[in-house]
Amino acid sequence: MESWYAVFVITGQEARVKERLDNLFEGRVEFLVPRRKLKERRAGVWRDVFRTVYPGYVLARGEILPTDAGRINVTTGVIRLLADEHGPQKILEHDIGLLVKMLNSEGVIDYSTAFVRDSKVVITQGPLVSMEGIVQNFDVRKGRVKVRLVFFGEERIVDLGVTLVNSAMEVK
Repeated sequence: MESWYAVFVITGQEARVKERLDNLFEGRVEFLVPRRKLKERRAGVWRDVFRTVYPGYVLARGEILPTDAGRINVTTGVIRLLADEHGPQKILEHDIGLLVKMLNSEGVIDYSTAFVRDSKVVITQGPLVSMEGIVQNFDVRKGRVKVRLVFFGEERIVDLGVTLVNSAMEVK
């Protein structure tokens, strides 16, 4: 598995910083702003929106050398590359593996399809299939589940979009 790193950036500028870093590294390192697709209601109308999974972070896949840290850290919008005394700090495989598994080719966690059986959420399609163990809570009204993800050893609760079907009979 390739190494993953995190760049701490000004919140709200993740996409712009990603573009700058893409240009700086010219494909040698892949930069990613993981996003999630959600339904939000504005002015009485439900719309699909995209929100970052980890606001304030751009993820990097590839090999970042200690000499690359200086180039990253002076990029406009970057606060700092997460590092320790040995250089750029790698994201542990078990912390990043779950996220990578849920992302589609555009770096988005799309909707999953679910139904409720005996007060339990059962995921039948989508990125959360067979991951019911990370689901913490289910909000039927908003069409969201709260899932537990680990990022640099810190547990975070993230909302993901879910389409609810009425019963197991309706799932195809």
